[in-house]
Amino acid sequence: MLPLASGRMEVRGSVRSMLSIGAGTALALSGRQNVRLRYSLLGIRSMTLLDFVRDVEDFAELGAFFDLPVGTYSPGMQSRLQFAMSTVESADILLLDEWMGVADRDFQHKAHDRLVRFIKSNEAFIFASHNEALLAEMTERKLHMHMGMLVEGAVATST
Repeated sequence: MLPLASGRMEVRGSVRSMLSIGAGTALALSGRQNVRLRYSLLGIRSMTLLDFVRDVEDFAELGAFFDLPVGTYSPGMQSRLQFAMSTVESADILLLDEWMGVADRDFQHKAHDRLVRFIKSNEAFIFASHNEALLAEMTERKLHMHMGMLVEGAVATST
């Protein structure tokens, strides 16, 4: 997300980041307008704009709020919209951080199921979390970092 201070980085394939899930969301625009904007920003080619909008609208379950400004949404509603927009199309590399802190329990279960399917459709998956149970469920290997330093690496977890 930040430019390199030194060295070289080469990325082969598409990268989908859910590190800052709300990036690119305009609070003055409606949910529907934000979905159209995200479609353009992501450069999606695997589906039509109409299919993308329908998928997000159906998954987020915002009802009439979908056509109201996102700035009027509760934090949970914003999470629903942002998560739905970010998980329609898979990528070669998926980057995740703690991603669903404010959504209600029912949506967290629904999002968890979609996320599991989403992860399986990506080639590589990098997930940062403090939730050991979730890490064990979602990953095959883990790196333990403390204060930016590798403490323990490539430890197999039960999946």
